[in-house]
Amino acid sequence: GLSNVFLGWLEIGKNMIRVNNEEGDVSGITKGLGVGLWRFAVRETVGVVELVTFPFGWAPIVEPEYVIQPAYTTTWRVNRPGFRKRY
Repeated sequence: GLSNVFLGWLEIGKNMIRVNNEEGDVSGITKGLGVGLWRFAVRETVGVVELVTFPFGWAPIVEPEYVIQPAYTTTWRVNRPGFRKRY
C-alpha cells in the first residue's frame, strides 16, 4: 500500500518509455502519458484502499504488486480484492 501511494507517480515515466520503445516517439508522448496517468491514478487509489484494509489480510489488488520489479514485465492488471487469510 505504501509503495503504491509514494511511488505510483513512477508509472507515468515508465509507461511513456515503454510505449516509446514499442510504438515510437509520438505514441510514447501521447499514449504513454495517458496510460501512465491512468495507471498512476489507479495505483494511488488502490494504495489508499490497501492501507485501510491491510489488517484484513487481502491479497494484492494491482499486479505487478510494486512499480519497480526485479524482472521486466509488460502485463498489468487490477484484481478483485480477495482474502489471503482464512478466518
